[in-house]
Amino acid sequence: MDEDVHKINGPAFVFDPGTYFILDANNSFLNLYGYSLDELKAMRILQLRPPQEIPEAIKLIEDTKGNILYSGESTHQKKNGEKIHVQVYGKRYHKDNKEHYLVKIKPKQES
Repeated sequence: MDEDVHKINGPAFVFDPGTYFILDANNSFLNLYGYSLDELKAMRILQLRPPQEIPEAIKLIEDTKGNILYSGESTHQKKNGEKIHVQVYGKRYHKDNKEHYLVKIKPKQES
């Protein structure tokens, strides 16, 4: 997975695992979730999760710190409140002597 979020096909974003703040996102992500880039940069990734799933999300993030790659399923929430089920692929990398996580999202088709 390329570390440049803007070269990735499909929705993707980058966050700081220390603060959980979203640092960047590509246009596919912005279009899917309905946020502007400025709105996202003022948010923590936990705000993409339904409130009742935040404790589980925190545990998941903490449990995967130290891993280079991550894959799993989540429920995310768009700006309009719509919930979507997604497959999440994450990659840890360093940039400017700071740790970052690059996350690619693949919406799951409801059956």
